[in-house]
Amino acid sequence: EINPNLNSIFATESLKDESFIKNIPNTYTSVFITLSPKTYTGSKHDEFVKNYAAMFKTKPTAYADYVYDNIILAGKIIEKCKKDTSCINSYMKNLHATGATGNIYFGESHSVQNKEYAFYSIVGNSFEEKAI
Repeated sequence: EINPNLNSIFATESLKDESFIKNIPNTYTSVFITLSPKTYTGSKHDEFVKNYAAMFKTKPTAYADYVYDNIILAGKIIEKCKKDTSCINSYMKNLHATGATGNIYFGESHSVQNKEYAFYSIVGNSFEEKAI
């Protein structure tokens, strides 16, 4: 509404959701860029997208693949370790798996490691990786 005449808008990965595009004024869709983890394109992701679409009759929304991986991972940890915190700690530190989001690895820091990021711009009604 204030028409600030911006030549670029950078946003966090949380705004890389196609349902959000309709809320961006047309004037700014060409300059809207998000930084987000690259979309994994392996068989685990394909299977997740197919199953999600069959269940919900729509494409997955932002972070649905991460939530899925987290639930699967939490289930495995609970099944194996119950409430044993040293078991949970060791399991996460030594975990190397592939899920709907690709490589799942936490390492010593218990923070996500080895996720590739990319810039995405709006093309039509979707986000596409932007070459820089």
